[in-house]
Amino acid sequence: MKNKLIYVITIALTLCCCETELEIDLASFPPKLCVTAILDGEIGNFSITLSEGRALADFKTPQPYSRTIIRNGKISLYENDNLILIEEGVFDMSYTDYNDNMGYKFFAEGITTNPGSTYKLEVEVEGYNKVFSTSVMPLPPVVSATIDTTKVEKKEVVNLYYWGYWDIDWGDDHFWPVKLYWDELETGRNYYALEMFKERTVISGDPGEWGTEDVLKSGIYSDDITKLQDNPEIERAGGDLDIINSLSDIGGLYLFDILLMSDISLTPENNSLSLYKSREKQTEDYWYPEDSYEKIEINNKITLRVRHITNETFKYYRSLRMQDSGVGFFTEPVNIVSNIENGYGCFTVFSATNIELVEYNTFMYRYIDEYE
Repeated sequence: MKNKLIYVITIALTLCCCETELEIDLASFPPKLCVTAILDGEIGNFSITLSEGRALADFKTPQPYSRTIIRNGKISLYENDNLILIEEGVFDMSYTDYNDNMGYKFFAEGITTNPGSTYKLEVEVEGYNKVFSTSVMPLPPVVSATIDTTKVEKKEVVNLYYWGYWDIDWGDDHFWPVKLYWDELETGRNYYALEMFKERTVISGDPGEWGTEDVLKSGIYSDDITKLQDNPEIERAGGDLDIINSLSDIGGLYLFDILLMSDISLTPENNSLSLYKSREKQTEDYWYPEDSYEKIEINNKITLRVRHITNETFKYYRSLRMQDSGVGFFTEPVNIVSNIENGYGCFTVFSATNIELVEYNTFMYRYIDEYE
């Protein structure tokens, strides 16, 4: 699957204090590097974003969002103490609000990785302390999956990813049931990130500006809440679990952008997770005048990607989601977990297994503009 999606998480550091007065001057410290780095062990891609993290004391007076930060720097990546990648030169970590630029970004592909190896990331930028992080790449998950396209189930959906409120879809949604199996369970606690993708390729007709191929993340659905007891979105729901329970009574599904889970509830005798794929409506049933519309046939491949992530990655994502849910008046502030020494952020390494679930064709119709 031609998947080069890069997931970049921007860190927002906040501080909340209740019934005490914070001495701002005591919170002052020099700026630190903020690092978001991902090493994809499945396809050998490495991506990194560097920005500046500043002290709370810097904001005693209003500060402009845009600022120019151009420094010499060096990025080094090691596998078992052997240097496998180096990038050095002038790094533009500027912030600009007119083109959504937030820090310096670097991407590399074709890196040979080995599950079980130790990877060390070092980043040096003039004016900041050197930062580094070490992580062991997990083994690829030994999983398989089935999909039943002969069985279509009507389900209501609640989106667990939205912040601050529940988005419940009471529409006419139909789904194909999917079963994911862990054919081998590893020892200890293991963490996984599940996603579904649709690879779309035009096989006849002119799609115009739509393009002939792309890869789209389609969201992932599940109703197997008992297997997701440590999922950050479920935990984030807090007192609104009554909505989850009421939706369960009518056979509802829960939509995740990325479904995070551990194998805490899996056993050799109970090693599966129930998932669902939304069934696309076929436009072939509708009539379009041939002199005004062009018929386009599209091939669709649905892939389930199971990433085996580290404990540090899971905790980092969880802390971001818990912070994103907001801090109540009587709750403790959420600390952002980091595995970056002398800085902020996270160095993520993972392995993955892709499972192609189904391939099918759909049709769409493009309006033909007489001025084309």
